[in-house]
Amino acid sequence: IPLYDSPRVSIIIPVFNKWSYTHCCLKSIARRESRVSYEVVVVDNASSDETKKNLSEINNLMVVRNEENMGFIKACNQGAGKARGEYLLFLNNDTQVMPGWLDAIVSILDSDPSVGAVGSKLLYPDGSLQEAGGIIWRDASGWNYGRGDNPEKPEYNFLRDVDYCSGACLAIRKSIFNELGGFDELYFPAYYEDTDLCFGVRKKGYRVVYQPKCKVIHFEGITAGRDTSAGVKAFQAQNKPKFYNKWLTVLSKEHYPPVPSSVWQARVHGKKFHVLIIDHRLPEPDKDSGSVRITALINMYLMLGFAVTFYPDNLEKIEPYTSDFQRMGVEVIYGKCIFKKWLKERREQFHLVHMCRPHTCFNKISIVKSLLPDAKIIYDTVDIHFLREERRAKLENNKEVARQAECFKEMELYLARESGVTFVVTEEERKHLLLLDPDLKVEVVPNIHSVIDNEEIIPFEKRAGLMFLGGYEHTPNVDAVLYFVEEVFPLIRRELPEVEFYVVGSNVTREMEKLKRIDGVRVIGWVPEVEPYFNKVKVFVSPLRYGAGMKGKIGHAMSCGLPVVTTSIGAEGMELIDGGTALIADGAEEFARKVVKLCQSPDLWMKLSTSGIEHIKKRYTPEVVKTRLESILSELLLDFKKSGEA
Repeated sequence: IPLYDSPRVSIIIPVFNKWSYTHCCLKSIARRESRVSYEVVVVDNASSDETKKNLSEINNLMVVRNEENMGFIKACNQGAGKARGEYLLFLNNDTQVMPGWLDAIVSILDSDPSVGAVGSKLLYPDGSLQEAGGIIWRDASGWNYGRGDNPEKPEYNFLRDVDYCSGACLAIRKSIFNELGGFDELYFPAYYEDTDLCFGVRKKGYRVVYQPKCKVIHFEGITAGRDTSAGVKAFQAQNKPKFYNKWLTVLSKEHYPPVPSSVWQARVHGKKFHVLIIDHRLPEPDKDSGSVRITALINMYLMLGFAVTFYPDNLEKIEPYTSDFQRMGVEVIYGKCIFKKWLKERREQFHLVHMCRPHTCFNKISIVKSLLPDAKIIYDTVDIHFLREERRAKLENNKEVARQAECFKEMELYLARESGVTFVVTEEERKHLLLLDPDLKVEVVPNIHSVIDNEEIIPFEKRAGLMFLGGYEHTPNVDAVLYFVEEVFPLIRRELPEVEFYVVGSNVTREMEKLKRIDGVRVIGWVPEVEPYFNKVKVFVSPLRYGAGMKGKIGHAMSCGLPVVTTSIGAEGMELIDGGTALIADGAEEFARKVVKLCQSPDLWMKLSTSGIEHIKKRYTPEVVKTRLESILSELLLDFKKSGEA
């Protein structure tokens, strides 16, 4: 066992005989590398086998020896009394820990002060699932969620609040453990003490969290057996009424009746509302504006106390994004799945369905309405597709695109009429829909951006160059880049011969790759962080000729203090003022002239930089949009609140 002068975690292992299991447990701990300093405290409850002798031969192990068997609870409390770490981690001796287990536990406690206790994913030796967090029903009976199932299923692999986690592997802040007086000896010698501790943690105002990244093999029943009518295991039945009487008020108010249909709601503790979000794929917020917005909305749902399930239409597990969302506490669905069958199994779970984009929602909305007749439905346009395609058809004089636009119009109007509310990102889009059908309920939920402080702005004189940012699966972005390079950039280079144009963003097309041959054009493609480019260049250009919605690229640039030159299409819906918060130009010559002017005018540059930040701060920050979303949801879910169904 490693030796640390100041261990952050004290791993406490009570033992009684069964040396072979204790040995394997200790060996697994020693073998697993960790960034976290720890100590191991073994409390030997008067073992009569070779345990005493063998423990004495292990270096750096703290051993507490009892002359009689004190029982599991007292042994754990003894070990906690000797512990030096700020976190206590109680571990059964019939366990073997898996790689990364300790770092996974500690990362949650370190990153979130609202978390008081963390438990692990417990596995049987054959690899099947033993427990993915525990459920306590209203009658105080327990349910090992996922028992016997495949541990790799998505429903067992996201961080979530739970009723309790098994004491076979349970970490808690030492300060909270001491405040609670340790494990309650009411339950001597064992059983329900871990559940009671978790309830106590919540009573103190902290959360109890299941961490699926911490995996532990548990040889269940080795110490206490499995027969609930004999031996220590008999105390499981005896302690249930003690627990019930102690926590009767909490159980009646916060817990579900013991029926299988309640599992989907009961598995996530304390969440009154469950939202199902459906989109064409999992958001990739480092690649496109739509992903940034939906990721921010997911964060808001979580902050507002919702349990969140995300159903990507392609059902792909895309890393690192899937793991990122699971760490946030989002259940991400992936793998083989038939939507109707899946939703039918979970028909008791969802109060709200947030459906994004017409082609994703069109074939699903009738299924949702038939299986979830009481659920409230949001249709999120992301941008109005028919409006974008109408503009493209006009620009290209393309009859086929015009026909596609008409199809989108029929589809989007159908979805808006079938939904409780439709989300658009700009007031202009809201007006477009209401002109077509004044009876629609349409709400503006825009893009979301965090702003930098003015003192963080890199000054004008330390910058050079122009940039555009976009995801190039989106055809308006490709058109904008090609148009700019062919018609606008040559006019700018006449006045600024050394200026360079950086093309940043994912899914660069072959046609765009050819632009690298042009002097001054730098096709960068995808980068993990775009802020270094925002801090490097003088001007963000957005020469969009068609499109719809709010342009996230413009909001992102402005939030970083980078002045923008854009077209009327690019500025649409953002209430930008030409010369006040941005420069707006539609023809190639005018666009080029305004870019040159901005590159040569430090005072104008600083004016647009600071006013741009203020513009975003007043309208599009997470705080502003969260207030707006909360108001919409409060009204939408009013029926559930009144009826007490949630």
